[in-house]
Amino acid sequence: MSLYSRLAARVVFFTLWGCGQPRKPSVVELFNLRTECTRLGDKLSEERRDILAENEWHQARYDAIRNRCFVVTNFYIGKELNRNLYDAQTKEMLAYIVSSTPGRSHGNVLTDKPNDHDADKARAYIDRMMTDERE
Repeated sequence: MSLYSRLAARVVFFTLWGCGQPRKPSVVELFNLRTECTRLGDKLSEERRDILAENEWHQARYDAIRNRCFVVTNFYIGKELNRNLYDAQTKEMLAYIVSSTPGRSHGNVLTDKPNDHDADKARAYIDRMMTDERE
C-alpha cells in the first residue's frame, strides 16, 4: 500500500470515527438545556395536576450523557406515596413506586421486559436517572 493510500485510509477512518462521537454541549447550551428541562417538568406536572393530587411535587433533571430530560413526580393518594419517573420529552412513564407503609411497596421499571414488579429495582433506577453524574 502506498504512502498516499495509507494516509487517505487514515483520514477516512478518523473522519468517520469522529462523526460518531457526540459533541459535548457548551456551558451556555447546557444552561439552556437544563432551563428547558425545568420548564418541561413544570409543564408535565401542570398537565397531570388534574390527575394527580394537589399535594404533588416534582423534580426535573437534564442528563447530558443521555441527552434526555427526566422528571420525577411525587404525590400522595390517601396514605400511599406515589413516585413516577418520566422522560419529559416524550412524556413516557419509565418507572414507578407506590409505598403504603414502611417496608411495603411495589413498583416497576416499565422499560424492562419482562416486567418483574420489583420496587427496589424501580427505586434504584429512578435514583440513578435523577442523580447528577458529576457527583
